Amino acid sequence: MGLYVAQSQPATVQLGGLYTPWINPDENVLVVNKLTRLEVFALSSPSSSTTSTQPALTLLHEIPLFGTVASLTAATLHGRTTSTLIVLTTSHHLFALDYSHASGITTSSTTSIAEPHARTAELQKVVVDPRARCVVVHAFDGILHVVPIGLGGAKKGKGKRRRSSAAAVAVDETAELDLERGFNVRLDALNVDDLVPLDLPPLHRPTRKSRGGDEEDDPDLEGEDDDDEGDAEDELEPTPPVVVTISSDHNGAKKLSAFAVDLLDKELSPLEGVLRGKEGVKVRDPGVERLIPVGGGEEGWGGVVTVGEEWVEWVEIRELDEGSKEGKKSKGKGKGKARGKEEEQKRVGVRMPVGMVQAWAKVPGEDDVFLLGDVYGKLMVLVLVREGGKVERLELTDLGDTSSPTAIIPLSSSLIYITSRFADSQLVKLPISAIRTGDERMGVEDEDEMELVASYASLAPVLDAVLVKKDGGSVSLVTCSGAYKGGSLRVVRSEVGLSEEASLDIEGIREMWSLRRGTDDLLVLSFFTETRVLSFTKGLDGEEGGVEEVDAVAVFAAELPTILAASVGGLLVQVTAAGVRFVNEEEEMVQEWKGESRKKITLATTVGDMVVLAVEGGVVVLLEVRGEKLVQVGSSQLPNEVASLYACTISSTPILVVGLWTSQTVLLLSLPSLRTISFVTLDSTFLIRSVLITTFADGVSQLFVGLGDGSLSSFVVERSGEGFRVDEASKKEVTLGSLPIAFREFVAAGVVSVLVMSDRPTIVSREGDRLKYSSVNLKGITAATSFSSHSSVYPSSLALASPTSLRIGRIEEIQRVDIRTIPLDEDEPARIAHDAREERFGVLCLRREIDRSSGVETTMAAFKVFDEKTFGVLGSFPLEPNEEGQSVAVVPRQSYDGGSYFVVGTTRIDPHETEPTGGRLLLFAAVDGGVKQVGEAKIGGAPYAIATLEGDGYFAAAVNSQVIAYSIDRHHAITPVSTWSGAFISHNLVACPSSTLLVGDAMRSMTLLRFNSDPTPVLEEVARDYRALYMSAVEALVGDGGGAGSEEKKEYIGAETELNLFTVLKENVTTSRSMSDEEQLSPRGVFHLGEMVSKFCRGSFVQQLGDSSSAVAPRLVFATSAGSIGVIAEVDAEGSKLLTELERNLRTIVPAVGGLDHEQ
Repeated sequence: MGLYVAQSQPATVQLGGLYTPWINPDENVLVVNKLTRLEVFALSSPSSSTTSTQPALTLLHEIPLFGTVASLTAATLHGRTTSTLIVLTTSHHLFALDYSHASGITTSSTTSIAEPHARTAELQKVVVDPRARCVVVHAFDGILHVVPIGLGGAKKGKGKRRRSSAAAVAVDETAELDLERGFNVRLDALNVDDLVPLDLPPLHRPTRKSRGGDEEDDPDLEGEDDDDEGDAEDELEPTPPVVVTISSDHNGAKKLSAFAVDLLDKELSPLEGVLRGKEGVKVRDPGVERLIPVGGGEEGWGGVVTVGEEWVEWVEIRELDEGSKEGKKSKGKGKGKARGKEEEQKRVGVRMPVGMVQAWAKVPGEDDVFLLGDVYGKLMVLVLVREGGKVERLELTDLGDTSSPTAIIPLSSSLIYITSRFADSQLVKLPISAIRTGDERMGVEDEDEMELVASYASLAPVLDAVLVKKDGGSVSLVTCSGAYKGGSLRVVRSEVGLSEEASLDIEGIREMWSLRRGTDDLLVLSFFTETRVLSFTKGLDGEEGGVEEVDAVAVFAAELPTILAASVGGLLVQVTAAGVRFVNEEEEMVQEWKGESRKKITLATTVGDMVVLAVEGGVVVLLEVRGEKLVQVGSSQLPNEVASLYACTISSTPILVVGLWTSQTVLLLSLPSLRTISFVTLDSTFLIRSVLITTFADGVSQLFVGLGDGSLSSFVVERSGEGFRVDEASKKEVTLGSLPIAFREFVAAGVVSVLVMSDRPTIVSREGDRLKYSSVNLKGITAATSFSSHSSVYPSSLALASPTSLRIGRIEEIQRVDIRTIPLDEDEPARIAHDAREERFGVLCLRREIDRSSGVETTMAAFKVFDEKTFGVLGSFPLEPNEEGQSVAVVPRQSYDGGSYFVVGTTRIDPHETEPTGGRLLLFAAVDGGVKQVGEAKIGGAPYAIATLEGDGYFAAAVNSQVIAYSIDRHHAITPVSTWSGAFISHNLVACPSSTLLVGDAMRSMTLLRFNSDPTPVLEEVARDYRALYMSAVEALVGDGGGAGSEEKKEYIGAETELNLFTVLKENVTTSRSMSDEEQLSPRGVFHLGEMVSKFCRGSFVQQLGDSSSAVAPRLVFATSAGSIGVIAEVDAEGSKLLTELERNLRTIVPAVGGLDHEQ
């Protein structure tokens, strides 16, 4: 047996991004860093063809990587009109990605910059010189890795005159980026918090004539002040690439340093000028961690803005300019050496609301206007106000609150995209008055506010999660997600969600169709004995629209059930078992067609101007609109009765699909000839119930056949000569339910999809070169239809009928999972427990408040109880000041009243303590229809985890380095009954089968304990993993159910802080500590996940298609701090061998983006 790890939802965290012309020269795209993949979006403007009035992002490319992105930037090389993406991974691989319409995404260069003996720096960053002369990488303390771009020769002076502080080089505009040409230089700055490139203007270098010298340059020239007339002949020399750092010394003091990069001599030297020397310049705010580079103007005044926790400060940086008046004067009698002391650099600042700024961005088109965002989501505008070219003051304006940003990416002067690590990423429209030009460049008027255009759901970071199973097989994962003001509960389903727009209580709908009459939308409902018509109208001037049942549609025979209702060639058509009724759009005169045989019509379909009928006896009849009448133009006798019928067009060619009873054959007939062009016979004892052909966006036409047992067969339909044929070799089978299947084609978000109706409704779409099956979070769908995209009321919406109701809604996107957000009003959920018996959730919450004047952060914790269905708050219980919740669990009390407790563990927060010394255990129970606290016990530490034990009223708590078992009596008293003290810090605690507990330690990996309640409660150690690993989550690998009564499988899984999953097996081994065998948790397997797992949950998250006894059996669901949801399944030996061979073969076929090795 083996384990298979897969993702249901990839990481949703967004760590950064950029807006760059990567695909087309004249059109920027948004590239977003999502940890292990890059996503590329196009920004689309509102158009008259859509109902949206806001810009939107459309996914163009998803680039998976065999690594984790540490830094992302872009460079536009000389002679190029599109940019190159440059990516640094956490394993120190550096690669460049280009895009061409001919070859798509290509890796243009790749290399490894790993230094085995260097210390990995906390700041991992790649920057590009503003003039595209080099790429600079900071990945190791004390080292910069420099990659020249298009390096030519140096512009050297004559004779022995010294070059500038770093050589100015010529750039080869035809050269490509070659990352393998990089070299390392020593950086005289450790503990670097930020590094930015700085663009300084060209320098005035005096020529021979301007200095009045001889033929040879004099390096020791001390002459008098030169005549100003010589300035006109000074030559302009480009400044070298410059980088500026903010770093901390050994005392923790921050200093600002500027360095020039010599690309010829491969050296890094302190910049000559104001910031010179290794000592750098001290900054006002000791909390500075962000730098904003500001290029110099014609006067040469460049600099940086240092952004701290309380102050934003402008610091001028410029290299000594020999050609300027000041530079010439400083050349005389050693004045150049003293210039740094004589001339103070320009430093002005402004106080800002206290907070940690996480991201900044320059406003497009404005050289001195910047956006700042802090960790609490505060968004501000910073303006550098200049007079005579020099920065004289700074102005800061508060714009409002957004998500806590990791990057602020301007898409235009008023539209920004905010990526976030702790909340949903957002597309935000700034107020028009936020950015101005001229003297009043900025300012926010009272009536102008930021507008949230769109929000992009993120689960990150997931702190805790529970798997909730409902009757009928529905499974959802409820997560504690987000931080700071972005905290919320998220309900995650491996299903497609329907955004409900309307609902009506109507029983017994068998079939329905959507029609248009004038500006109204009609919905024709067929019942067992009648037909009813609903009319939907759009409200005027903002008024709400209405729905009413109408009797004035002349064509419809209300006393009969309808087989088909459609608009065909300008006629409204109703097909019943007795005949076909039709009328023109003006409803002037109702006409009717009845066959000569007077046999019952059993099925009907339509395509173009044709209506096709299936008549008793296996006859197919073709009607066509001619003038304002339906005329029979053909018929065909088939060998068996018709079981299903569907007409469509493939490449503008009309096709009829017929499923036959008895023979289990599906025919493809050409229209209007009704000639058989292809057929396929199914090997099944269950009858064909429905057929459909749909053509997906990639041009592939797929035949779907639904059977009476809930199974679905699909085939590719391909062109053959002048006709089409069913490719039997392409057959795929899947079981989607146990009841007969029906189909309905629809379009959601521009994607053609098929709704498969059975007892487990499923949406089938095509992704890549294969079909994708997505469950729908609705049950009991009996009929469905889609409204036209031109509908005035419900454009592109679906109408879905169940036995008791009619619902109208929209499916915006066929997603991997459906995520529902439960906002908590700025509370951060930390821990969650689910009481299945009482149908409620217990959640520990934390709220942060920051005093913007002093910077003091206060926290307020509470325990809240939510209703499982509505998520209404059933009870809220604030904790004491300086107290935070650590854990929560559900403990049953079956022998008392069949109810249960929420047991909450809290700890007292004291910043002066090295280890928590005080806490409480609180009991909450349902009392008199509400939830109340019924018990309390003090403990001597932090209860990091709580687990329920076998036996009535027993539970265990992991308190500091101990695991303590407790009992609860009928008077709600909490009593410790046994203690185990073999941990370092017991962070995780999980109840396992056979009365065992699995302990996850902060240093000592995993330990297995056993709890015996009879005759005397006792905790005893059973086995241990003796490796030194810091665990983030642990769980037992058990079979279906996994409850207390499950059989122990003796295998366990853990996740540790090096981002690995590993398994251990409990077995008897002989050790050097004892001559006899002892039980030990022996390492068995390891898998590098690349993300931090925060919680394992037993069970299956995805819908199992087909036989549940298949080779792959889901066992666990896990959630990570990056917001991904994964599944761990057990695979039998044959399946494990097959998957291993498939993985090996894929590595040889699938090219690795960036040249990254899959095995690494």
